[in-house]
Amino acid sequence: MSRTQILILNVLAVFFLLLTGTRYLLLQDVERHRRELQLSQALVVQAKQSEQVLRQIILRLAQSSQREPDLKDLLKQYNITIGPSVPSVSPQPGVSAAPKP
Repeated sequence: MSRTQILILNVLAVFFLLLTGTRYLLLQDVERHRRELQLSQALVVQAKQSEQVLRQIILRLAQSSQREPDLKDLLKQYNITIGPSVPSVSPQPGVSAAPKP
């Protein structure tokens, strides 16, 4: 084997070694992004499940507040208004979640 062939073989070996290292790093990055995506998807699924439960809680709270004036007053302290359809929270600028004194 001539010197030129050995040099070309060494250059190609280093090039393929660099390609293999780059592939490994890219695979690690893809795996990290896949795990982040799965976590985000799990959070979305959990939020959707929680939404149904929270809707039921809000409806029951609204029904109870119609029968109990003390509960209705407590909800008003937190700017939660109960109407004939769906209860809502009306945030006001500069008002925290703490009850009104």
